[in-house]
Amino acid sequence: MQANEDGALASSERAQTKIVELSGPRTLRNTEQTHSLLAEALSQSSCISVDCSNIPEIDLSFVQLVLAARRAAAESGKSLTLAGPARGALFDALFRGGFLTQRGGPAGGQAFWLKQEASDGENRSDCR
Repeated sequence: MQANEDGALASSERAQTKIVELSGPRTLRNTEQTHSLLAEALSQSSCISVDCSNIPEIDLSFVQLVLAARRAAAESGKSLTLAGPARGALFDALFRGGFLTQRGGPAGGQAFWLKQEASDGENRSDCR
């Protein structure tokens, strides 16, 4: 499925993982919409992968929503991952927000954002 007219979401199922492809700005102005999309995905699947590659503008409200969705997924025995390592607008927002300590270097425990395997298993997914 492709992005709809407001550039919000396209989702598809690959194996048992629900792919949530976000596009358009993800800022405070559309936090409610982004929250609804992530909540819907969590209600529909136990494995969610969020594709942020087509988002031109991101602020910290989006980062907070992803972290909250990831926590909610874990608390209910589900998994939420990124489809790929943070790049572009997401990388810039993470860097500005202090989630990455240096260009390309993870701040403590943030292997999730860069799709790196953490020694404590932080970035492991039960999704196949």
